[in-house]
Amino acid sequence: MEGNTKRKRMALRLLIVPAIIVAAVAVVLTWQQPAHERAEAAGGGPEMALSVKSGSTTCPLGTGPDTICVMAEDPFTLAVEAVGIPAGGYILMNTFVDFGTYNPSASEDGYGPNTCSDNIDNGGGGADRRDADCVTEDLTYKPTTFPSDEVVWPHLFPGGALRTDIAPASIGHGGLTALIPPQPPSDYIGNLVILNINCSASSSSTLVRLLPEGDPLAGTSGSLFTEFGTNTQIIPKVDTLTIKCVGPTPTPTDTPIPPTPTPTVSPTPTNTPTPLPPPSERPDVKVTKVDLIDPVDSGGSLSYQITVESIGLQTAENVVVEDTLPAGSVFKSAASADATCNHVAGVVTCAVTSDMAPTDIITIDITVNAPTQVTDALVDNNVTVTSTNEPFANTGNNKDIEQTMVLAPRSDVILTKVGDPTFLDGGEDVTYTLVAKNLGPHPAQNVQIVDTLPPEAAFVSAGPGCVLDSGEVTCDLGKLAPNAESIVQIVLTAPEVTRSTFLKNSAFVTSDNELFLQTGNNLAVENTAVIAPPPDLVVSKTDSQDPVLRLGYYSYEITVLNQGLGDALDVVVTDTLPLASITLVTGSVFRPATFESAVGAACQAIPGDKVECTIDEINVNQQVVITLNVRAPTLLEDRNIINSVTVTASDPDEIPAGNDASETTLLRACFDIDGDLIVDLANDILTMIESLGLSDSDIEFDVLYDFDGDGFVGLAFDMLPVIQNFTQDCSLLL
Repeated sequence: MEGNTKRKRMALRLLIVPAIIVAAVAVVLTWQQPAHERAEAAGGGPEMALSVKSGSTTCPLGTGPDTICVMAEDPFTLAVEAVGIPAGGYILMNTFVDFGTYNPSASEDGYGPNTCSDNIDNGGGGADRRDADCVTEDLTYKPTTFPSDEVVWPHLFPGGALRTDIAPASIGHGGLTALIPPQPPSDYIGNLVILNINCSASSSSTLVRLLPEGDPLAGTSGSLFTEFGTNTQIIPKVDTLTIKCVGPTPTPTDTPIPPTPTPTVSPTPTNTPTPLPPPSERPDVKVTKVDLIDPVDSGGSLSYQITVESIGLQTAENVVVEDTLPAGSVFKSAASADATCNHVAGVVTCAVTSDMAPTDIITIDITVNAPTQVTDALVDNNVTVTSTNEPFANTGNNKDIEQTMVLAPRSDVILTKVGDPTFLDGGEDVTYTLVAKNLGPHPAQNVQIVDTLPPEAAFVSAGPGCVLDSGEVTCDLGKLAPNAESIVQIVLTAPEVTRSTFLKNSAFVTSDNELFLQTGNNLAVENTAVIAPPPDLVVSKTDSQDPVLRLGYYSYEITVLNQGLGDALDVVVTDTLPLASITLVTGSVFRPATFESAVGAACQAIPGDKVECTIDEINVNQQVVITLNVRAPTLLEDRNIINSVTVTASDPDEIPAGNDASETTLLRACFDIDGDLIVDLANDILTMIESLGLSDSDIEFDVLYDFDGDGFVGLAFDMLPVIQNFTQDCSLLL
């Protein structure tokens, strides 16, 4: 009867929604009623069956009655039906469907062939049939969000449905009619569970099985009914169903009959005319010119590149290039690797040193100073090329013109900005001095400064000629003569901060007659440091229990509070683990407590029997609580052990007072070994005798036997204290 009760508790655990905690407790009370023996379903009695409710198609000829066909990749619905039920009705139902193909010869978790049938969980994914490596899934189960969407049993208690998948390609469902007695009986016959499944993409055949409770795969999650009134678990008759995923039947195609060829009539031959000659078989030279800077400043350097090409079918002889420079420009140089150039009165003449064969190309580079302009204007540069044996018909490409925009002199305004002071405390004022200067050479028209204020600061004043609008200060400075400057000042109040920061203040100056190319010096940015007040860290600590038994597990709770006015950054908490001092004939031995784990911060053991915990930041009026879980050291007699802690932060101005704390804990000498808190002969004294002579280099050595902490299990300081404390009750020490 005890085994039956455990089985019922397991069935309950698998069937109740874990989130409904109170209801789950009520069910436990319900299922602890006196149990009855389980009954097997008799012929014609309780029965569950599989069926496809939608998505099926016509099966090919020769398919048996227990086979359902579905088109490949198509979805279908699979139902578990109650065909027969217990005579007195039922209060619980459970189903379990298996649709995987088990491959015992497969490799489980990479352990080699046939490891799917060795009854060993090789890689941690479940043994054999419960490992995905051993199961082929040609059908894809599409679970719904809530199990209750799949359990269609009309008498299901609301929210009482459960779905479980203990192995690949297997799914179980279950539910109750109510959670607490009296549980109403259900006499429902019909669909209990409906599953949404997709066929594989290619043709396949899968045997779908409905497994009963007790099946090796389903276990306690298998299909069953619990009869009303008697609480008897009844295993119903179950069946199987073959699902064939079939591909579409190809449509036959007719083989086309080739058409009767039509006889080809040979055309009457015609006389081929003599091809026309190409447009030119004579020399043909072509010239093009480009400027390398456009636009160019008045009087600025201006470069041209001239390209001459021989595009005729014969060699061009005595090729000469003549370039007429823009009026008012000043010649500087002309160079070419293939021509000799001279300049006379604004005309550059270049004689090509060799005749130009077809496809030859030469280049000529000419540099001048652009004309001096009072207004923006286009200037022309004309070039001509000639050859003594080039026919007139080929001279249409012998000229080119290049126009360049020469810009009249402009203003060039520059902006500088200085903040005073360069760093300050929150609530203090900072004054920005902005200087706009016109470098010339022409007067700057409608000069304006736009200063974008840092949003954290408060505006105080600006002037002269400045107004504030939507976080921007605009200062109209009017006209600035060459080399003249205008000064404005903007005053802001720095915000109160808990963390040092920068106020970023940027300004830009503009002028109506300044070229875009000259605005590279128009931006000024000033970063002012706002220094936060220092943090003030205070640390405290408590132990979780006092006293503590030798080698007992306990914890220290460390609280770090920032009671300063600034945030604490890069906080480091250093905890020095307590030591137990043991005095022996050969000298003193010190055994530290052992660090086990920590909660509340990133902590690690460091040399010197310490634990270091790091905290990125502790904001103003916030605290961080760290729990250090430790194991007490070994000892021969009661000792007070002291745990000390220190906290630091990266801010050098952090107030050091209160940065240290300590906690004293009484450590009791308990000579129990097996953990029952009583020193007895069989489990403690005899165990010690078997451990005599072991040292910390032995694989079986354990600190449990080494009471004096010298790394060796000896008679005087390990064995004798246990014998002397025979019958000691360690629970009385706490």
